[in-house]
Formats: sequence, structure tokens, C-alpha cells
Amino acid sequence: MAERYPPGKGPKCGNCPDCGGLIYIDWRCTILAEYHCSKCGRVYTNYNGVKPKVYREEVKELVDALFNEIGEKVVDGQLFIKLVDQLCLKAFKNHVPVISKKDLHKWGYKLEYGMLSKR
Repeated sequence: MAERYPPGKGPKCGNCPDCGGLIYIDWRCTILAEYHCSKCGRVYTNYNGVKPKVYREEVKELVDALFNEIGEKVVDGQLFIKLVDQLCLKAFKNHVPVISKKDLHKWGYKLEYGMLSKR
């Protein structure tokens, strides 16, 4: 027997690969399911929820470009990482992988007392 949900009330299962809106399940049974995007209205019958992988080299280029664009010598580390994550989500359709202090040090940055600067 198929489970049906009111529009927009089904379980969330990911983001639309086209517009970034939320994907909800319309109905499902043991074999099939139908999904729809809340933003663009596109209907999927085989949504698998796989997101593209983001590599550290891409994140390094994004961090360098963003730090140069800001133009400050020292920035708040936590806000900077949140901004990098938002830009990564827009550019690569996935969140940034974990950036450790060791990665930042390897890329030429120094994180001390919550403030990020270039070495």
C-alpha cells in the first residue's frame, strides 16, 4: 500500500539539483516513490539524493579568492568558514568538507584566537 502525503508535508529528502529547493516525497511504496521540488515544482521518479563531491583543492582556491576579495589582513575565522560554506554550496551544490587548522596552515593561513590571517 502506498503512503501519500499532503503537498509539502512529506519527508524532506534533499535539495533539487537544478534550483536548490527542498525535495519532498509525494508518495512511496516498497518499490517506487515520487518526489517533487518545493521551489521549481519539478517531479522526480528516481531521485537518489547523491550530491557531487567537493575536493579540498577546489575549497583552497575558493578560500584564497574569498580572502583576497575581502581585502582585510585579519578576519573572524568562524564567520569566514561559514561564508566559504555558503559559497561552496552555491558553486559546487554541496557543503564544504571539514577544514582543519592543519589544512589552513598548509594553505598559508594562520588561525589564532579565532582570527584568521595570512602568514
